[in-house]
Amino acid sequence: MAIIKFNRIRAWLDRNSNPKLAFTLFAVTQVVYFFMLLVTIPHLTEIAAGLKIPDMMPSGFDLNYIMELFTALGQDGRDYYQFVQLPIDFVYPGLFMVSYSLLLTLLFKHALYPNNLINKLNILPIFAGLFDYFENISFTIMLNQYPGISQSVVSAGEIFALLKSAFTTIFFVLLIYGVVMLLFNRNKVIEYNKSISNK
Repeated sequence: MAIIKFNRIRAWLDRNSNPKLAFTLFAVTQVVYFFMLLVTIPHLTEIAAGLKIPDMMPSGFDLNYIMELFTALGQDGRDYYQFVQLPIDFVYPGLFMVSYSLLLTLLFKHALYPNNLINKLNILPIFAGLFDYFENISFTIMLNQYPGISQSVVSAGEIFALLKSAFTTIFFVLLIYGVVMLLFNRNKVIEYNKSISNK
């Protein structure tokens, strides 16, 4: 069943991987990302006297750190985190999943031969986005539980954060690989695709 769904997702990406849509969604994704990076996250860091929010800690966090951060934020800071930062961060993963999957699909179409198994990894950003959602849900639960935050929720949140970081890193490796292959293979792939379509 999962394989069928992934195939449907790949088919949708293949149909919709045109430059206009891919780069429009990419631009929107960047706007949301840089708004968080330049506005909401620095505001939280300032309130917390320099402590980073867990989103900016790819190496992980623990219960003691979360307690220290939430205490430093105070009620106003925790409200800002829950009702300003997190709602924006619930929009971002969806944009990330769609825009970056389309971008990889578009890139691979022009850089790789159709039978290259790397093509199947165009859906990898979806996993990064899903774990980002799970991570954000865990942060929401922690904020609602404070000061009686559950160790199990923190541990789950840390696992989701690490998985998000891992899949995001793999995505960027694939992106670089695709760009390099595009530089070397573009004309060959175009000719190959033409020869296939003419048969």
